[in-house]
Amino acid sequence: MSTKTIKQRIALVAATALTAGFLSVVSAPASSAADNEAPGSASATAAADVLNIATTTNTSGVAVLSDTDSSRSSVGLLATGDLDGTRKAQTTQTATLLAAGTLVVYTSQAATNVSLISVTGGTIVNTSNSQGINSSLTAAVAGADPQAAGADLQVAIKPNAGVTSMTVTMRVGNAQTTAAMLAGTATTLLKGQIFVTVASSSVAGTLSAATSGLFYDSDGTNAGTETSDQVFSGRGSSEYDTVQYAVVRARDAYGSAVAAGITTASATNGALVDLAVGAGSPVATSDFITTAPNTLSLTVKAPGTAPVSTVVTVQHNGVTIGTKSFTFRGQVATVTLSAPKNGLRNNSTAGTNTLTAVFADAAGNALGATSANPATGFGTAAASDYSMALTTTPTAGVPIGTVTFTCPDLSGSGNVVATYTNPSSGSVITSNALAVTCSKIAYRYTASYDKAVYAPGEIATLTVSFTDIDGRAAADSLTSAADNATNEAPVISVSGVTKVGAAHAADEARTLNGKLTYTFIVGQTEGSYANSISFPQVNTNGAAAGVGAVTASLTVKNAVAAVSNADVLKSIVSLIASINKQIQALQKLILRR
Repeated sequence: MSTKTIKQRIALVAATALTAGFLSVVSAPASSAADNEAPGSASATAAADVLNIATTTNTSGVAVLSDTDSSRSSVGLLATGDLDGTRKAQTTQTATLLAAGTLVVYTSQAATNVSLISVTGGTIVNTSNSQGINSSLTAAVAGADPQAAGADLQVAIKPNAGVTSMTVTMRVGNAQTTAAMLAGTATTLLKGQIFVTVASSSVAGTLSAATSGLFYDSDGTNAGTETSDQVFSGRGSSEYDTVQYAVVRARDAYGSAVAAGITTASATNGALVDLAVGAGSPVATSDFITTAPNTLSLTVKAPGTAPVSTVVTVQHNGVTIGTKSFTFRGQVATVTLSAPKNGLRNNSTAGTNTLTAVFADAAGNALGATSANPATGFGTAAASDYSMALTTTPTAGVPIGTVTFTCPDLSGSGNVVATYTNPSSGSVITSNALAVTCSKIAYRYTASYDKAVYAPGEIATLTVSFTDIDGRAAADSLTSAADNATNEAPVISVSGVTKVGAAHAADEARTLNGKLTYTFIVGQTEGSYANSISFPQVNTNGAAAGVGAVTASLTVKNAVAAVSNADVLKSIVSLIASINKQIQALQKLILRR
């Protein structure tokens, strides 16, 4: 190395030492510092406030962190030294490392000191006995012997892609906090520094996007085995109180599992994540783990009861393995009542007076019945004129519930209002006010088709309208023997038409707002038809008023009328007369000339 190069390195050391950290000062080289060893030699014994390089022979291709000094080893380490041509573990150390290699450095702790090992031009990929790592994976901290005796701070570092050099430093602060050390606000001393030259590399052991990924998993039990997203109901979506999972696959370009390092997960929008071997318990928006990433599961959890969508990014040693989107439906925010039937007085044998209820979160997602949304939270509001009960709970597949309301009298109208109490937060949601009516049983009925004239093959709709004795639309619940409404099959003639679908034996019980509809296909034969419609039970109900079968009429006619022989003859005669007039006009023109 030239004299000029040595002077430049020394100048860099001085500048770094004087500018890094708060009120930093440069410490004098420790005369008792343990020498580093040449690559392939047993690593030096860890010493307090001394930064050493792991030099033990490595045969596995994986950097070794160990609390046994002689077991520590770097990967791809070609040379060690210092700017003076020796191997003192001071602030002028040098090393040469393959770009695909991993440099392992370590130190032990003085009684009251906190050590910070940091790197520029590289990334921390593994650490042992550290108490904190910064978000950019360039600094790790350990306190004054916080672990058992001999548990030294160890850091494995890889050069960043494309760099030709990197610098590793160790700073020591007396009685400083981990946060202050990582933030650079602590009073520190520069105790060690290594200038690393980076040589050319191979792709073995390097994470490959083509062979790696993050995949949806149903229960977090398939870590390391997935090569694609699992197919399961609700993939990537769940209620707020149900965690979701993904598995991590980390391989190099040759399909080999990537070695242990620092694997991180971070989530957007406040979602909580956890990386673990198997299902985890998320408590923070980010997490890291230093075990082999190819065996990890990712667990994702909503931060609260509100609906949230999040994107989770998983990285290994700063390189992205994959991203996944997760959606969590929130607690009930709205209850919407709709589609009421005309009710009938409710007693111990009465039928169902029903309407529908849809539960949704603040984002408008319809909610099914889960532990987050139990049916027990449903109730009748004080402002409701009639009482209600949720009789059919919504499900994930059919997120529409059925509500039964009680009519206190035989005829009348009022509003129904529901409440819903969320189980997690205890918040009470009030529904819209829905107008409902209560009527008596069917007493009369009329029937008509939706058109008077149909072309052959058209669809015809027959509507039967029922009214009670007071002229209101009849109640839609006609299953109560106490209300004299035992169902009987209707009798409908089908002259000129064919019914679509099977016959209904109890059609009186499927009316909606007093109406019942049937669909027919119109026949091919032209003509006028009258069909009889009879509901025996309603005839019985209205017998005193002479209620009986009614008639609905329709006409079948082609859109293009047929042409008769007389019409054809008339057209021929008109054409001949027109030709004769043209001949006469032509003759007159010739005679003039």
